[in-house]
Amino acid sequence: MNICDQYRVAPSPLMGEGWGEGEILIDNFSLLSITSHQERGGLLSSDSGFTLIELIVAMVVISVALVGVMTVINYTTLHSADPVLRQQAIVIAEAYMEEITLKNYTDPDADGEASRALFDDVDDYNGLTDSGAHDQNGNAISGLENYSVNVSVVPQNYGPSGREVSGLKIDVTVTDPAGEKLTINGYRANY
Repeated sequence: MNICDQYRVAPSPLMGEGWGEGEILIDNFSLLSITSHQERGGLLSSDSGFTLIELIVAMVVISVALVGVMTVINYTTLHSADPVLRQQAIVIAEAYMEEITLKNYTDPDADGEASRALFDDVDDYNGLTDSGAHDQNGNAISGLENYSVNVSVVPQNYGPSGREVSGLKIDVTVTDPAGEKLTINGYRANY
């Protein structure tokens, strides 16, 4: 028995006659099939990659997702200083409120104090407007020149009807460099 009788290569229908690609037969039973490059469709077959339309759709989807992510990152970056500005505005407003409420309810001398350093009662602060935060002597505080402060003091009575006590309502409004306004309220009675 010749080796060629036991093992022979059937010619590929696409390659023509002779040795090469095709099927290896053992006693006329197909053992192994070797497919040729042409049978798989070559480089241009439908299962070898993406179509142009699939690539365009993928790029559009990825672009939309990136725009969304970048928008969130941009918003977060732009507003990352907001809590600092708000906290600083709160501290400024509380400092002014403490200064005002520690003053006398009634004027110990005649009204008409000309400067903040001379204010001696709560009512003297009505209408105070500072461009930039200032200390109680009227000196500008370094680093806070972009804040503005407005104070309003108005009479307001407290308590149940018939037993009301006269008092003052104090509003301190601080505007931060971003233009956000913060108002805190305080009350002072004659005690």
